[in-house]
Formats: sequence, structure tokens, C-alpha cells
Amino acid sequence: MIPLIEILSPLKGSQFEFLLDTFSEIIKYLKVLEVDLKRENWDEKIRKVCNNNSNLMNHPIYSIFSDILSKSIIINSVKIHDSIREAFLYKIALFSPNCLEDCPDPHGCCHSSYTVSKLDYYRILNEKLLSPSQFIKTNRKIILKTKIYQNEVTCTALKDGTRECLIHKYKPSTCAKYPIINAVNKWDKNLKCWVGRCAHFPGEKSWGTKISPKILDALRTLWVKSQIIWEVNYDLLNNNDQINKNHKLLTILDHIQGIRKCQYIMDKEKIIANLLDEFDKEDIEYIYNFIVKNH
Repeated sequence: MIPLIEILSPLKGSQFEFLLDTFSEIIKYLKVLEVDLKRENWDEKIRKVCNNNSNLMNHPIYSIFSDILSKSIIINSVKIHDSIREAFLYKIALFSPNCLEDCPDPHGCCHSSYTVSKLDYYRILNEKLLSPSQFIKTNRKIILKTKIYQNEVTCTALKDGTRECLIHKYKPSTCAKYPIINAVNKWDKNLKCWVGRCAHFPGEKSWGTKISPKILDALRTLWVKSQIIWEVNYDLLNNNDQINKNHKLLTILDHIQGIRKCQYIMDKEKIIANLLDEFDKEDIEYIYNFIVKNH
């Protein structure tokens, strides 16, 4: 498999180098299959288009970049999960209002219940940021409860009397992505970026980003995949010290699950062939058989 950073290297020094800067932590933990690189020829496509200044709104680089993300293999689900959240919270916005100081709503966006991933749920409980009683657990979802504060419904994770989120570092994906993912999507030809506004903040252009909505959609899908991979691995590794304590085997597990959950169906022989350049065949077969046996 090919590290994604190698494919994206033509962006360095171009007008689209900001894509590398924005997604630097995400790119570290993504690879693509060699067969996909040969078929799609992404690196050559990037070289041809990245210095083309025309029609920035519909520039082909965005479609190429989102296509690469969509076909990438996650090799560390936790790192991808957390890095995508960090990107939405701190890197994707070109400009934005100061929600804590400027929002006219006394409780900001925190008026509803929000779904947290199982990964974040366990970390929230382990760090005692909230108690189990502040969540609703169903077969498929873990949802933050709401509470009444000053006669208004607010999220249970909102600190009373402030706009502070008690679980900010494990902020649910809905909160981290809003409003960029669904409301900052109108192209401003003067600012040369996508603009929009949130539900509460006044003004037509309170938010702006240079990241295309196509790329944001690909990130959203990648985020969901990272959660699925972590949950499957969590169930597989429960009480399995032999693998849990072996970094090499855990790394192989991540690579195999990345292929199985991020790509089309691939048989055992092809998975092994894609990993032989990095790992021993015996170890690959051991982990593959372990996954199949305990699925």
C-alpha cells in the first residue's frame, strides 16, 4: 500500500498546499492500494491541475482530493477519528464568529441531545467528565441526555451558567461539524471561499472556508468508517492480551480492518498480497484468521 502523503506531494508549493496543511494529521494515517493508484493515476492528475487558476469554485483538484479520501485505507482508526474532529473544530474554517462571546443565544447550539461514538463514550466515562446516568444507551446509539436550565432545554454536557462544553475534546461529530458541513456552501467570488451562517449568528457571511463541500462530505464518510473500525476492533480485542500487548499484531489488525471496512470486498490472498511489503506472511495470516474466526 502507498502512504497518502506520497500521492499528494505535488500539492507542495502550489496554490492548494493549504489542503496538506489542513489535513496533515489525517493524511498520516491513510494509505491507498497500489492497484487503485495505477488505475486512477492521482499523482499525475494532481500535477496537471494544481497550478490551474481558472474556475476555483469548481476546480478539479477538489474532486480528485475527495476521490482519494473516499478510496483511502484507514490504518489507525483512533487517530483518524480524533484528527477529523480537530480539523472540523480548528482547521477547516477560514474565518468564523467567536461563538462563546458573540452568539446571541444564551445557550448557543446546545439545546438538543447529541449522539456520541462508543469510543468517545468510554473515554468520557474513564476521565469522569460525565456519569453514565447522563446518557441514553440503545442497541445502536449512545445519546447525551438533555436537562432544564433557566427554564430552557439544554444539553447535559453544557456547563450551567456558561457556554462551556464539559466534553469539548470529545465533542460529538454533529457539534464539531456544525455549521460547516451543511450550511457553509455558497461560493463568494470576492473572498474566493465558501461562506454561510449558523442558525443564531446574525449576518450573511459569518463563516468561511476554502475547503470544498465535496471534500467535507468525504471527510464525514471517513469519520464514520473510523468509528466502525474501532468498534469492531474493540469487540474483537476484548480480553485478548496476546494481541493487545503486541504492537506489530495490532498494526496488522488495523491494516486488514482498514482494507475490509474502507474498500470493496477483497479475499484473503489479495489482502495478504497487499501487506507483504510491510509485514510477515505468517503474522498477516494469523490476524486474518483471528478476525474471521471471531467475527
